[in-house]
Amino acid sequence: MHYRYSLLEKAFYPSDIEYKVLPSDLIDVSVDEFNKTLELSDNETFDVTSDGIVKVSLIVKAIKSIKSEGSARIDSAAERARLKYITTGSGQALVYDLKRNELLAYDKVISDGGSPIAINYPLMNERAARKGVTLDAVATEWRAKVTEWIAIAAQIEGLREGAKDAIDAVADTPTAESEIEFIVNGITWPSPA
Repeated sequence: MHYRYSLLEKAFYPSDIEYKVLPSDLIDVSVDEFNKTLELSDNETFDVTSDGIVKVSLIVKAIKSIKSEGSARIDSAAERARLKYITTGSGQALVYDLKRNELLAYDKVISDGGSPIAINYPLMNERAARKGVTLDAVATEWRAKVTEWIAIAAQIEGLREGAKDAIDAVADTPTAESEIEFIVNGITWPSPA
């Protein structure tokens, strides 16, 4: 038995199977040559020459694609790191923004020498009432959280941007994919204590 290969169809046709119609461009390929195609790794491909020789070669991804995939993995990892510190969801993001605005408004009243009225700060007021503390205690707690979050966010963003800069700097060489893999896997993201 042997195989036949069609360059046009990019398919093998074993000689022991009868076909109603066969492509007109068939090339005879030995069993040994055909077996090379069965031993390919995920990053290999093959071509068949006109004399039936199977030529195995590495699949070379375009550098732009490799960099894009690496950058997307960095962005995903950065988001996972952020989510260790914050609650996910668009509704929760809105609540965080409302808290931020309340804190800014509260601090503005204080800095202007005024006395904040609890009803004007519903989120702060709810927390203060539930915890049995003052609005000022809630404001102090939230300021500390903001300071902590800014430091963590800056660290994560620095790692993210630095890794993406490193990926952008990778040259189009045969080792580019492994260099980008090293960059992606080499980041130690912050994690809560």
